[in-house]
Amino acid sequence: MEMNLKKIDNIHQSKQKILLVLYAMVFLTAFHIASSLYIESSFVNSAVKQLSINKIGTLVGLVYATASFITLITLIHIPKILRKIGNFRISIYVVFIEILSLLGLIVLQSPIFLILMFIIHSIMSSLFIFNLDLFLENFSQNKNTGALRGIVLTSYSVAFVLAPFLAGFILTDGDFWKLFFVSALVMVPVLLLLYFQFRNYKDPIYDNVPFFKTLKEIQQRKNIYKIMMSSFLLKFFYSWMIIYTPIYLYQEMNIPMSQILGIITPIMLLPFIFSGIPLGKIADKILGEKEILTIGFLVMGISTMSLSFVTSSSLLVWTLLLFLTRIGASCVEMMTETYFYKKIDATDTHLIGFFKTLIPLAYLVGPLVATVFLGYFEYKFLFMALGIIMLTGTRHSLTLRDTL
Repeated sequence: MEMNLKKIDNIHQSKQKILLVLYAMVFLTAFHIASSLYIESSFVNSAVKQLSINKIGTLVGLVYATASFITLITLIHIPKILRKIGNFRISIYVVFIEILSLLGLIVLQSPIFLILMFIIHSIMSSLFIFNLDLFLENFSQNKNTGALRGIVLTSYSVAFVLAPFLAGFILTDGDFWKLFFVSALVMVPVLLLLYFQFRNYKDPIYDNVPFFKTLKEIQQRKNIYKIMMSSFLLKFFYSWMIIYTPIYLYQEMNIPMSQILGIITPIMLLPFIFSGIPLGKIADKILGEKEILTIGFLVMGISTMSLSFVTSSSLLVWTLLLFLTRIGASCVEMMTETYFYKKIDATDTHLIGFFKTLIPLAYLVGPLVATVFLGYFEYKFLFMALGIIMLTGTRHSLTLRDTL
């Protein structure tokens, strides 16, 4: 009996150690992404201009849409690849290619090759987030899902605040290569942690459910469908905000990029740091997800709509309003993640894969919709349209069945 208890305790300690390693990898990966995320649309825009094409916000959107389409197709087929070579080997390949693509963005000069490297970088970043999710799900328990996801999202959030703040000091106008270098450098310890901690990783038996069968399953499981639609709307929000807001602030409001990265962005993202763990615990033990999700959509929708009426280039005004949009977004993100991962386990790769396809799907649909929209309306009305779209999320949140 004592030996069995000792064995169980050793297993528990081993899992806790692996979770700590995963949290570190999550933080480093988020820092890697956030280091360059908010300058990438401006970088792509400068590459497009070198091709003597200067339709700001339109062809930039098509580059993002191309990367998202390829990512989407890859994630649809990822269960088959997992069954053949496993999550560890895929992760090693993905991180290695990601580092090479970032180095390519630093050393290459041709705008065509720069755009190609950017597309590869975007694909690899999305794939590795999926890989990390599989590792996390395999070492988590349903009863602690809210707390675990709270820690994960808080790790992401801290990194997303620190990285742009650092970038604001590093960046001078046009020196985007510095941020790509930092982004590549941060992935080196991730590669080492991955190799030394997970080389003996044993994959669970992954479900290999065809794509259209997965779609049918999601439609039949009404609450999974509603939470996926809520998550898609959030990712759609991110796609417009991340691609078009930096360009708008920089080109239209004449706010320096160093201030966008070093002041507006870090303050704007603070709600994700302070809300993740508390909201996860509240969802686990007190309220459930429905109410917090609804409040999130309302705050996000109304505050985003208000951006269309701002004519000032005041840092205070833009920081405050963008801060409010992220209060809503942090509520929606925490609840969609918590709810979804309570409903599935590590073998449900078809559902996890589909859940992760929502990111590239949103970054495919979002820029395409924005491209058409900008052909008819002024740039500032993107925010009005986005806010209205976010308010439709209450249709899904109000009819969701809580997990409590």
